[in-house]
Amino acid sequence: MKPVKVGVIGCGVIGSRHLSIATEAPQIELVAAADLIEENRQRAAERFNPPKLYATGEELLNDDEIEAVVLAFPTQHRTEMALRAFDKGKHVLIEKPIAMNAAEVRQLIAARGELTSACCSSRKRFTESARIATDIIARGKLGELRTVYCRAIISAKGQPETPRPAWRLIKALNGGGILVNWGCYDIDYLLGITGWQLNRRLRSRRRGRCRRCLNHTLPPAPTRRRTTPRSFGVKAVPLSAWNAANTRLRTRMTIGASSAQKAPSPSTWVAGIPNELSTTRRQPSTAWIPNACR
Repeated sequence: MKPVKVGVIGCGVIGSRHLSIATEAPQIELVAAADLIEENRQRAAERFNPPKLYATGEELLNDDEIEAVVLAFPTQHRTEMALRAFDKGKHVLIEKPIAMNAAEVRQLIAARGELTSACCSSRKRFTESARIATDIIARGKLGELRTVYCRAIISAKGQPETPRPAWRLIKALNGGGILVNWGCYDIDYLLGITGWQLNRRLRSRRRGRCRRCLNHTLPPAPTRRRTTPRSFGVKAVPLSAWNAANTRLRTRMTIGASSAQKAPSPSTWVAGIPNELSTTRRQPSTAWIPNACR
């Protein structure tokens, strides 16, 4: 197979990793690298000796020899650069998180066309331990899974030799903090070994419509207090406190609902102690669906 001619935009910590792989992999031909910071460009030239060095990503995208680009710089600026790459007819590999929000992701999907694009988030899915866990779950050795907990524990290392980059500390630059920067690996791993998928929550009840056909006008749903922390990994509550609040919430909604209307189930995402994820697989609730639609 003919090697893919690649350009890497961003020569920092993760960009250097991409440059290293590009110089070693037989399927890749490193054509160029680009970075706004001169020090990063000089370091890349000394370590990887790319044939071409550019001061901006735009200059690299204008290189017709390059077939695919790697975007390895802060999230805030990646969507704009990816759109320009698609416009130039280049395939794109985007570092995680893929964008600042879901609207930008949909914009990228619409602009991609027939080009190939991917995002780096499957670091743990293809390990040997993941293969073994997937096989055990698929053969039913653990029974029917309803809840999976994942706690990421990483030992502290020595004092950093360089200052932490701004994008690690500012959500406006990184697209969501620790959840999207590190939690994406854990979520991807759990989805991989279980075969589950994340489903977008239906909002039709708030509009007073049937969940299934969206035509029947329904009575308003019981008022529900939000108890799940808005910022996972930043604001978290002990599991004991969550369980207590959840029990009270369920009791209130059960009492307030009529016998013909089942109270909505608690949230399927639970935030426990920091770096702990919980996904719960439940049967879709039939609340607020008339008998004619079931």
